[in-house]
Amino acid sequence: TPPKEYIEHLKKREGFLGYGVDEKSVVYKDSLGFDTGGTGHLMTDADKKSYGIDKDTKYVDYKVGNTTYKVATDKKGALITLDETETDAWLEKDAAKYYEMGKSWAKELGMSEDQDMVNALSSVSFQFPAFKSEMKNAWKAIKTGNMEEAINQIKFQSGKPGTAISGWYDQTPQRV
Repeated sequence: TPPKEYIEHLKKREGFLGYGVDEKSVVYKDSLGFDTGGTGHLMTDADKKSYGIDKDTKYVDYKVGNTTYKVATDKKGALITLDETETDAWLEKDAAKYYEMGKSWAKELGMSEDQDMVNALSSVSFQFPAFKSEMKNAWKAIKTGNMEEAINQIKFQSGKPGTAISGWYDQTPQRV
């Protein structure tokens, strides 16, 4: 079971898109165009079906601060809101899965006793499960303790400062 501080960290980092006075969670397209709900939960086909989301679902612009999201609507044009009990269950299940992944990554680094590192790696795995395979040079730098190089590999497409920003950094700059 993931520790409470990890769950709270996810809630702060991943957040959720709420609507209305009671901040009901809604279905929105994430930065890669995937249907998302609750706390960063990528909706499965079964999830989408249970909320009536299909190929004909329409999405409307919904602005929060300076960011505009594409939010799913039902057949009548109302925003589709999610059941809080279900979104809490999604978070619990997703957090447990990615916490275990983060623990295994920390163990590989010889840092399984460092709870802050476990939580950080678990957060990375929650947001980007393919991190190790997609960012091999960054993972190699982390393994050798060269965090400056790891940050460059994560932040820049070429791994070199001053070059184009990487897709992951562009999507989630506060993670680096």
